Amino acid sequence: MERTLSDVVERLFLPEYAALKGACPCWMTLSCMCVLTASVESCAGRGLIVARKNAYFRSMDFHSRLIPRVAITLLLLAIAWGASAQTPRSDDAPAGADIRGVVSDSATGERIPGANILLGTTGRGASTNNLGFYLISSVPPGTYRVVVSAVGYARRTLAVTVTDGQSQTLDVRLASRVIEGREVVVESGAIPSLAERSASVHVITPAEVKQLPTVGQQDLLRSLQILPGFASTSDVSARFFVRGGAGDQNLILLDGMKIYNPYHAFGLFSVLDPDIIRNAEVYTGAFPAGYGGRLSSVVNVTTRDGNTSKLSGNASATLLSGKLELDGPLGGDNSWMVSGRSSLLTSTIDRLIPESSPMSFSDLFMKGTVGTSTGRFGLRAFTSADDVQPTGIDQPDYAWRSTAVSAAFSSLLGDRLYLDATTGYSRSTIAQEPKAGSAAHPQSSKLEEVTFRTEMTTFLEGQNSLFEGFEFNFPSIADSLYAHNLYPRLYTDAGLEWTMWVRYEGATGQLRYDLGVHGDIAHLIDGGPLLQCLQPRVTLTWDFGASWLAKASYGVFTQNLITISNEDDLISLFDAWVWLPDRLRPEEARHYVLGLEGNLLPSLATSVQVYLKDFRSITLYNPDKVFPDDPDYISGTGIARGLEVLLRYGTPAFDLYASYALSGVTVAANGVTYAPRYDRRHTVKATGTVHLLEGLDATLRWEYGSGYPFTQSAGQYTRLTLGDIAADPYAEGPGSYAQSLGAKNGSRLPAYHRVDAGITYRQTVGMFRASAGLSVINLTDTRNILFYDRSSGKTDYMIPFFPTASLTLEF
Repeated sequence: MERTLSDVVERLFLPEYAALKGACPCWMTLSCMCVLTASVESCAGRGLIVARKNAYFRSMDFHSRLIPRVAITLLLLAIAWGASAQTPRSDDAPAGADIRGVVSDSATGERIPGANILLGTTGRGASTNNLGFYLISSVPPGTYRVVVSAVGYARRTLAVTVTDGQSQTLDVRLASRVIEGREVVVESGAIPSLAERSASVHVITPAEVKQLPTVGQQDLLRSLQILPGFASTSDVSARFFVRGGAGDQNLILLDGMKIYNPYHAFGLFSVLDPDIIRNAEVYTGAFPAGYGGRLSSVVNVTTRDGNTSKLSGNASATLLSGKLELDGPLGGDNSWMVSGRSSLLTSTIDRLIPESSPMSFSDLFMKGTVGTSTGRFGLRAFTSADDVQPTGIDQPDYAWRSTAVSAAFSSLLGDRLYLDATTGYSRSTIAQEPKAGSAAHPQSSKLEEVTFRTEMTTFLEGQNSLFEGFEFNFPSIADSLYAHNLYPRLYTDAGLEWTMWVRYEGATGQLRYDLGVHGDIAHLIDGGPLLQCLQPRVTLTWDFGASWLAKASYGVFTQNLITISNEDDLISLFDAWVWLPDRLRPEEARHYVLGLEGNLLPSLATSVQVYLKDFRSITLYNPDKVFPDDPDYISGTGIARGLEVLLRYGTPAFDLYASYALSGVTVAANGVTYAPRYDRRHTVKATGTVHLLEGLDATLRWEYGSGYPFTQSAGQYTRLTLGDIAADPYAEGPGSYAQSLGAKNGSRLPAYHRVDAGITYRQTVGMFRASAGLSVINLTDTRNILFYDRSSGKTDYMIPFFPTASLTLEF
């Protein structure tokens, strides 16, 4: 007998679901989620899903199913309640229709996220999402002036006539132009439309990345370090720490694909090429529902589509690498893009890192997009490779490989339901191969993951929106390791990360709110605490008028995957990912953020934030491991507090980006409390760009930071090396050199100070656009300490005075 989808759901999952179908216009969405729920439970019951060592799904009897059923029912009821707000209007409701469409670049066809659409003098409007789509609901009949604006584009005004009951599609193409200084302030289009979602979000564009002086070449993750709250423990690494969080607590997404190894060349720069980026949303805390699995930050990178009008591209070369990017149309609104980079002069890297280490690296990104203004389908593929072969016989060779592929579909379903779905596969491997005669051990790590993610956006009345979604991740890990370089460890595991979320964005008078729940369903089924499983995420914004906003955010976050690296390592080369050991609790942090932002002057914007990050549970390296059975990791707690002040000033002749951060973080474990190595009390950063002439810009970047903590040497002694005690109980000999250490991270290094300078010239000749840049890193040649070798007494310093050049040709 033939059954409908809803029939299957009602029989296999929730009998009470039948009551929801009549009340909720999004019943098909709920059906899909319920079918997936039932499928996962069924597969787990038949042993088709390999769960964690202690098994997320232990037993499928009635009692073990009851708790997750009730919890998921509550989530679905919340979704149904919010979606019911879009039921057809009654006869007494005001007449009207929706205006919707896509905003894109007039030259390339590229979708423009964060564009503002204002409806005449009504005070109503909308902002485009990451795919350039917008919708203004229930507009009364009449003729309106629609004003469309976006940072970097000329404002455009159009007329539209609305007829009752007939939705209007208004696609808008904007012409790019030189960015005026006044458009970098908070009142501009792209910044506040996204910033309203969280008290701690920044939007980074490729233009901002390219303005900064570079260490060898332009890089997104290095550019993030100009933001308050970001810290890096050395010049030679783009690895970053956010508001007191460890390095593995940062989620990096590339078009929805998780990037587990985002670095090239010892971490000198990242695999994220600025030229393929449309924009990057950077959450430094209290990120909304829909993002999970990490405690500290989210870097959500969206790549641009190819040119839909003509074949275009660019080629560039620096002292580190060469790059070629090509993109073009596939007919209609369809496009493709290919971008690849490869190392050139590895001798340049030898000047930037402490020891000579011949290396090579490459990466390749490909993307194809087809569809219409209301429906899009895209394929993406990414791969990167690094090889390092140190010259020392005791130093092993390393090889890193990363691959990710994904397919994405987005479409407007019905009148107000927008679907964005992604499925993907990623693979990341690390191999350590010792040279002949070396005492080092061979090690390897492999992480594979299959991901299914779907998010639905329902545009409700006014400027309210409902976001609902789910995500399934199936990571599989295979590691062959040596703990403390002594004890072999074979680690294989597979698991399930299953999350669902619901968010409601709305406004009542001057109050705007973003209320959400991010549900860790797999952890809930495993019997986890309710607050860890159903994680609340809240942001409240009060609009004072005259471009001033006050914000408050709160959120609960958990993490189950960690890296095995030791935070005390100078340069971490083997960042293998593992599941948290069963004996340890999931990592958990709670974020509290208060902020105030607005315009001091028409061209001067400011933001002030205070935050508290309460690490209820974190995983720390066990420094007291002696015997093979001793645990490699132990549980601890931590507290991070801070104050951040940000200033942005812009005029047609000069742009300034400056910040100050006061912060402090401590962690505690086994009765010992200390500041981790990435704790910095005071940080001042400033970047200024002067537009000297048309096409000629000069940039100066200054950074000052108080010293990072380190552990002092308290003394030294000779430790006897005993032979056979029975044969020679009084054996004497030269012994071995040993040191007695002081309190963990009980002292501070000298303050850090660096000035960088750069100049860029751009010129257009016919169909070609050329740019040449010259940068000087550490203009004052300040000797900032990188590392002190206790045994030899030698001090290594960070990057000295270092000039670098780049050349780019676009067409």
